[in-house]
Amino acid sequence: MMKRAFGLVALLLLGSVAGWGYTIDLLDPGYSGRLWNTGWTSGGTYGTNDVQDGHYTWVRWTDSTRTVISSSGSAYIINDAPAFPFPYWRANEPNVAAWVSTGANAPNIGQEAWFSWSTTFTLPSLYPGWNITLNVSVWADNRPQAIRLFSGSTELASVATNYTGDQGHVSSFPGGPYSLTAMGLAPGTYTIRFDTYNISGSNGNPTGLFVRFNEATALGIPEPSTYALMGTVGLALFLLRRRKKSTPTQG
Repeated sequence: MMKRAFGLVALLLLGSVAGWGYTIDLLDPGYSGRLWNTGWTSGGTYGTNDVQDGHYTWVRWTDSTRTVISSSGSAYIINDAPAFPFPYWRANEPNVAAWVSTGANAPNIGQEAWFSWSTTFTLPSLYPGWNITLNVSVWADNRPQAIRLFSGSTELASVATNYTGDQGHVSSFPGGPYSLTAMGLAPGTYTIRFDTYNISGSNGNPTGLFVRFNEATALGIPEPSTYALMGTVGLALFLLRRRKKSTPTQG
């Protein structure tokens, strides 16, 4: 009888934690709310030169405070090496990531400018909360400035790239990688924003972004009631085991 009771309580404990530790790979091609590297169309085609990137948009700000928008639009894939701006830009990575710019043919900016490039991902309602971990490499023409995570207009987390050189796009710049974490995110859609700075110049001064996510995961957080159930069942297991040990054996 004691063994049967012990087995029943153990089964309850197993059921209470069955969903704990469920992890979503936010880079999984089979996940509809996934994250994308730069350089992919909305149809999932890699590196179609001068075609709109299906997952990134941009805004240009009036100044370094990044508070007033000057212009905005969709990102465009730049994959026509060896034409300019290659080889000044690092090489694209076939079927992984490609450069994007504010328009086809990497238009010449020709002046100092501040940009933010954005992409989104979605966390499902499978759990009430999620802990996310991102590891990402970033290159920009000219300078990556920061990576920020937003829920709507609310900033949740950020990491500064702190790159001050004039050639943030060349292969000598390692691109990071950079890590970003956030805890207890509710189900819904979130925005990752990449802030960049384009130095002043008169000729041959395009702007661009290259993003490669190395890892992006979301760990599900159970309801508080699940923790309570785990504690209750765990206590029951302890008491049953203790009772079993204290029961005298029959001679």
